[in-house]
Amino acid sequence: GGDISVNFAITPPSLHLGETARFEACTEMQPEPQPCVGDINPDLSFNWEIQWEGETNWSYIGNQEAFDYVNFEEGDHIVRLTIIDNSDGSEASDTAEITILPRCPSPEPLSVAKRFVRFISWL
Repeated sequence: GGDISVNFAITPPSLHLGETARFEACTEMQPEPQPCVGDINPDLSFNWEIQWEGETNWSYIGNQEAFDYVNFEEGDHIVRLTIIDNSDGSEASDTAEITILPRCPSPEPLSVAKRFVRFISWL
């Protein structure tokens, strides 16, 4: 048992709709692992939740020490990580903010259209 430090990171903290964020905690943090308890082989449970902007309830998004997530909604949201030490039942949690911006406009159709116009002008 002992004290739990809720060390975690969301990368990137701001991203566009449709992009993937990486959630990492404790020994899975890159590039520098930050163990959350003193034990060498701790028995920890992880509960990641997100509070979507404008909502009061929390939605479950994962239970691993590190994972990728993509199914976001646009807005400024709060992520909460709760870590439970299963050896003594103690738990601790902390929050961080994540910003999901509107979907990136794709540059590809524009370049295709330009090429097409050029092609027409050669005829």
